[in-house]
Amino acid sequence: IVLTVAAFAEEKKYIGNVMSSGAEDHYTIVVETVPKKLYLLRVSGDNQSIIDSADVLTGREGGSKTIQNDGKTPEGVYYIIDYMSDSEMRRKWGQDVAYKYGIASFPTNYPNPIDKIMRRTGYGIWLHGLDPDRHKPATEGCVAMQNTDLERIMPNISMETPIVIINNALFLTAEEYQEEREEHLKDLYTFIKAWNSGDYDTFKAYIHPKYSSYAAVNQAAYLAKKKSLMESYPDKQISIENINIYPQNEVTLVYDFDQFYCADNLVSYGNKKFYLVNEDGTDKLISEEMDPAPVQTYLQPYIEAFVEEWRQAWQSQDIEKYMAYYSPRFSGRNQWEANKTAIFADNENISVDISNLKWELAGGNNVRITFT
Repeated sequence: IVLTVAAFAEEKKYIGNVMSSGAEDHYTIVVETVPKKLYLLRVSGDNQSIIDSADVLTGREGGSKTIQNDGKTPEGVYYIIDYMSDSEMRRKWGQDVAYKYGIASFPTNYPNPIDKIMRRTGYGIWLHGLDPDRHKPATEGCVAMQNTDLERIMPNISMETPIVIINNALFLTAEEYQEEREEHLKDLYTFIKAWNSGDYDTFKAYIHPKYSSYAAVNQAAYLAKKKSLMESYPDKQISIENINIYPQNEVTLVYDFDQFYCADNLVSYGNKKFYLVNEDGTDKLISEEMDPAPVQTYLQPYIEAFVEEWRQAWQSQDIEKYMAYYSPRFSGRNQWEANKTAIFADNENISVDISNLKWELAGGNNVRITFT
């Protein structure tokens, strides 16, 4: 029996509260408030690996934080938003106060959007070190660890490092992990597809009754705006990549991904976070955040590839492939095709060289490209 249990424990190497698809390399922290354990995960592509662990202290009271000064550690998905070294803490608060937080502290973004909607109060939830002389077995709500442990994992913590806080982590086998991951990805892509295709009824079914966004709009206002945009701009393209998924044991769920949006009225790119809450057995979107990034960075390789493929089609004198790069709305398209067909027929060899390529956004989803 001992061997069977040991083998079972050894098999479950994946933490089901952290999942990914095509994710850029990064680290994620998982904290268990009941066993009082911290795990450091390396996430890359579709995979994760537990690379370190440590014992921690959490709030003096059990359960998840709801109000200020309740002595509880919040449970949910948070992000590191700052870093303070021991020297910075000493300058700011003096030696006696700074000493309590050990060698460093990492403030989180508690309360997150879900906490705010649920009217949870409080602030100052940090991951930090410990006073070496401390004998208290708990904190007032923070997650604290021995300085030696914090020193070991610190090189892997940066701004926006996710920290998933739960009562007990969900340990899965490789097969269980993949099944859970595929289910969450299926839900995400179904929602994105409904938004992309203008399937308003499917889209609406995913929105929580208490929805509230960074723009402070409620469910009714949000859905009305989305419906109007779907009708006004049916030809749009929404693509997502660098996907990270953080399920909080069927209570809340966060999708964190990079999104490219292109419609006649707008082109945008950035990091997006969907916050979902389980409502009647179904995960529903209750809030979202968008951190814009320069769309030029995303578009640059596509622009270069488009021009290069267009150049090759011209140079190869493949009229069908060449004309595929021209919109049906291209002014004088038929005459242009006839002219190029004649040129291709009259010239055995054509050489096309391009240099000094530049481009800029020209309003809506238009791009103006110039080159020699």
